[in-house]
Amino acid sequence: MFDFLIDNIGGVATYTGIGTVSAALLFLLKKIPNAKIQKFMFNIGYSAGVCVTGGLAKWSWSAKYWNAIVEKYMIDLIDNVFCIIPAFIQGLRSDDKK
Repeated sequence: MFDFLIDNIGGVATYTGIGTVSAALLFLLKKIPNAKIQKFMFNIGYSAGVCVTGGLAKWSWSAKYWNAIVEKYMIDLIDNVFCIIPAFIQGLRSDDKK
């Protein structure tokens, strides 16, 4: 996609446009309260999780494997790995004045 823009518009104009669009998007996102954005992202994540499971814990042939193996180990692994994100954000905000 960027190759098409660079070939037809030019490299400097393309990268300037990407930077401008990114800055405008960040400006617009800053106007939306964080709670609304987080609620929206939570709903997307929850819906994706429901789609991925596909009701595997409800079916007799897959429930024992899902509950004994996947939920027990894989979901804990995902939970334990991604718990770093809130801690990372707290670290980034640690130098803010209170």
